[in-house]
Amino acid sequence: MRKYKTYNDISDLEFLQCYRQMLSQMNSLYQCFMPADEDN
Repeated sequence: MRKYKTYNDISDLEFLQCYRQMLSQMNSLYQCFMPADEDN
């Protein structure tokens, strides 16, 4: 019994959703450490 899904078990949609979730988390982390000074 495998603990983790292999890439072949994951549909493309599932992968994209996971990837986008990861990107948004990294983006919020980035904004937390490097706040964008857009309001000049």
